[in-house]
Amino acid sequence: MVEFSAFGDMRMPLTGALSLSVGGRLFHSRIEEEQGARHARIEASVARSGFTPSLALSWQAGAHDFLYARYAGALRPGGLSRTGAASAERFESDELQTVEMGWRHSASAWLTVNLDAFLTTWSHMQSDYLLADGLIGTRNVGDARIRGVEASVDWKPAAGWAISAGLVGQSALLTRTNEGLRLEDRHLPVVPDWKARFGVNRHFDLSGWSGSMGVNLAYLGPSRLSFDPGLDRRMGDYALANADLALRRKDWSIRLSGSNLLDCKADSFAFGNPFALARGTQYTPLRPRQWAIGFTKNW
Repeated sequence: MVEFSAFGDMRMPLTGALSLSVGGRLFHSRIEEEQGARHARIEASVARSGFTPSLALSWQAGAHDFLYARYAGALRPGGLSRTGAASAERFESDELQTVEMGWRHSASAWLTVNLDAFLTTWSHMQSDYLLADGLIGTRNVGDARIRGVEASVDWKPAAGWAISAGLVGQSALLTRTNEGLRLEDRHLPVVPDWKARFGVNRHFDLSGWSGSMGVNLAYLGPSRLSFDPGLDRRMGDYALANADLALRRKDWSIRLSGSNLLDCKADSFAFGNPFALARGTQYTPLRPRQWAIGFTKNW
């Protein structure tokens, strides 16, 4: 694969509070592939040139409010996918168009609120599927649409304390399927309807040591792994908890951290060995509960 690209971005103030940013990416890619043995070799090349733009408008509405709107496009080149022992087919480039609008409110140095809404359209979406011999192929499954909202709050209720929370709600569906492809579930893989997070952190001084401690929680809603029945399974729908304690004094620092404190064993973004999928259910669990302690000396 050979790819050339050039990037550019320019920001222009329109008024004292309003500014415009314009950018884009100019690219050319060429993919050459060879498959099969010498007597049955498949040779093909796919070339694509194009331009993906970006545009952003921002407005500083007073001392505490900031509003923005963004548009961006992206493209992933197509290629050649093996479909059998001595056959292959091309799959098209898939393209994304995203529009996003948001508002940030900073009531003071102690409170920041962010709200954001987004819409993404996805044309000729590429997706992996399982071949009869256990290898993975790629094909275009159709067009998709993702829309959602996101909210977050950062609050410092008192000196040394910091609380952060966020919530994402989204709908990601395949709106059109390619001819010959039948799907009962049109939800896009690995995209949950809900995600949430919450964290509390505290900075303190203790007998000449400066320290910080915190707990962070995250929830990932249920989703699916793939469109292909041979790879698909339920995933997500789990909560993670992490904790951290750090102490610093002059050149010394001590840190104690714990991850996956609930010892969650949910399936992560993986399906195991594709050559053995027919023998039984496979999944790759999250890393089990783990504790770590570290000592650092600066010289």
